[in-house]
Amino acid sequence: MRQLKLNGIGSLIILVFSFSSFSCVQKKEIKIPSAKSKINSDIASSYPAEIIDRKIERQYDLVKWRLFCVYCDNPVRFISSSGLKTELTFGSLDLKYAGLYQANDTTEIYFDFYFEDTIKCVNTILENPPIATGAGFLSGTDSISYFTSSSTMNRFWTNDPGSRFSSPIQKEVVEYLKKNKQSVNTWFYNESKRRGLVN
Repeated sequence: MRQLKLNGIGSLIILVFSFSSFSCVQKKEIKIPSAKSKINSDIASSYPAEIIDRKIERQYDLVKWRLFCVYCDNPVRFISSSGLKTELTFGSLDLKYAGLYQANDTTEIYFDFYFEDTIKCVNTILENPPIATGAGFLSGTDSISYFTSSSTMNRFWTNDPGSRFSSPIQKEVVEYLKKNKQSVNTWFYNESKRRGLVN
């Protein structure tokens, strides 16, 4: 009888030990993503796949930031027939990637401003003068060669130092960012902060 009891306890001990060993093995097989891999994943998800594949993330950011600088303090004015009204400026809208075009040694990256996330701010519904839609680069460079537009002047450039197209860091841009910190587009503000324009 005692022998049976000891065997029962022994079996129980062996069973508990085996289960504990199995649990330990299972825990070792669980892989927890590192903080570094999560950061890399977040960065990757912020760019379209075709931008990442071509390794032109820097150019992508430059075009987006430059277009925000050019138009940030311009009021968004819709034509009356659109039925849309707002007191917002372009700096508080979203600027979404619209695609790219490559020919020979040139790459063009396009963006569109959006009102309330779904309404594309195209020339047909705006009273504003035609706005630039992107910019072009020569392969292997990260300097803008020219800007693109949906107007009759499809590609253009200016060397005027007073123009935000050639010199985006104007006093008015910095003042706008500081004054409208709470309402300005988050990406635009953070990118300007990264570039040292604001704290």
